[in-house]
Amino acid sequence: AAVGKSLAYSPRNRVQATLTYTLPLPVSIGEVSVGGTFVHTDKQQGNIGTPIGLLPATDLLNLNATWRDVVGQPFDISFFMTNVTNEKFPVAAGGFYNSFGFDSAPINEPRMWGFRLKYRFGE
Repeated sequence: AAVGKSLAYSPRNRVQATLTYTLPLPVSIGEVSVGGTFVHTDKQQGNIGTPIGLLPATDLLNLNATWRDVVGQPFDISFFMTNVTNEKFPVAAGGFYNSFGFDSAPINEPRMWGFRLKYRFGE
């Protein structure tokens, strides 16, 4: 790192909070829970040798829901969604500027969602 400069890709603060709530249901129905994770990352220095070098502060929200032991059976169903608000921001700054006169900044993953099915064999 250059003297007096921030260490690359080291934000001053990164805060993550996760909440999960389990619904009060009878055991015969199974266990249903819903949750979310929020992550805030302060602005940070990317690659020092590029004009794109400063990466913005970001906020991400991920959600999930899980139904374990569905109606007393040995399988679970889950739903998840990442980057719920579909935020777009650079996650890095390339290192081509000093050599080629241009640079790049890859963007984070877009909103994604999906389901999982899990079956437990035996005890």
